[in-house]
Amino acid sequence: MKNNKRTFAIIAVAIVIISISFVWEYINKSTKDYSQATPESSYDFASLMKKIETDTTQLRNHLIAVNGHIKMITKDSDNVTIELGYDSIMSSITCQIDKRHVADFKALNEGNMVGIKGIVSDMTIDPESIFGNTLQMTYCSIYKK
Repeated sequence: MKNNKRTFAIIAVAIVIISISFVWEYINKSTKDYSQATPESSYDFASLMKKIETDTTQLRNHLIAVNGHIKMITKDSDNVTIELGYDSIMSSITCQIDKRHVADFKALNEGNMVGIKGIVSDMTIDPESIFGNTLQMTYCSIYKK
């Protein structure tokens, strides 16, 4: 009887240790660096805004490149976000810069033309075009042809 309790306790402790190690691995999993990867497709700002009005399924979770004017740069303690677009229209492309490549964007200012590549994470389509369409990208880096 005593031997069964000891065996059960050893098995329970082993399961807990294995579970903790799997959770630790999952939480600390590194992300892929897409800066050296070739984008699946390349667009300019206007053509990409037209494409998302009719075809959103082909873009989501794909690595794309886009050229456009920097509408706004937002910096907080850990993140840099660049918004591509024009002040005259509401539509925009929001690019969350990969933390490994933030330094590449330091010399850029609002109004500059830039090529950015990243993974399309989300899209907001406004069929009445009151608020404009928004495409969101993550793991973004500079794109040089």
